[in-house]
Amino acid sequence: MPTIFTHPIPALALAAGLGKNTISPRLAAAAAVAAILPDLDTIGYHLGMGHGALAVHRGASHSLLAAVLLGCVGLAASRSLRSKRLAAFLLPTVSAASHGLLDAMTTGRYGVAFFWPFDQTRYSLPWHPIQISPLSPGAFFSERGLAVLLSEMQYVWLPCLLFVLLCFVFRALCREPGSKPGTAARYPRRPGDPDRHGPVLLPAKAAVPARVLCPARSGRHAGRCPCPHTSRGLRPEGCGYLQQEGEQGQGPRSNGM
Repeated sequence: MPTIFTHPIPALALAAGLGKNTISPRLAAAAAVAAILPDLDTIGYHLGMGHGALAVHRGASHSLLAAVLLGCVGLAASRSLRSKRLAAFLLPTVSAASHGLLDAMTTGRYGVAFFWPFDQTRYSLPWHPIQISPLSPGAFFSERGLAVLLSEMQYVWLPCLLFVLLCFVFRALCREPGSKPGTAARYPRRPGDPDRHGPVLLPAKAAVPARVLCPARSGRHAGRCPCPHTSRGLRPEGCGYLQQEGEQGQGPRSNGM
């Protein structure tokens, strides 16, 4: 089997490639855990079970049915994971299924029971580029463990890194000019159109109407009192001075009329 450091890499690469707008950080962490959980069947070795037992490594816990069950757990916890239901189901399922796929690519002698319980046959891929990881810590921190890590970096880490970079480039090309990173490109919005990345775009608020002041006013009332003609809906020719709201006490200002 690959090491515990490598099994979560495909799940994290998929989450990083799709972006946090699609995969929440909580869901990405849950998918990484789902990619590691199938290796809990190694407890069967300590219970004295042989390699042929389905409860031992690469048995029932590595099957596609077990991956779907983990996906159902993610679906039930979609609200806690702050994710959409479909994503909460698919990502843990794919992450758990990738565990068995990576195990089938190692140099181990035993295959993976992908189709348990319908078929108890253990299958292995014809291509085995990944060195099998030793179970004992003493053997792992040795020259053999270093060879395992190098093979995993070459055939798992590097392809996943290229996938993430390609997704970043694709999202950058589809992004609108001037938009924030992580937001998807969208068509120009019209006033009132909803936007998932921000508030509803509303028309600009109309300017505050100006107060009309009569130039005939003078003395201490100049620039402060509204023109009495406007209260009756009339505007004589000599009344051409305007003053904006909030500018009282600064004197009348001409609008060029």
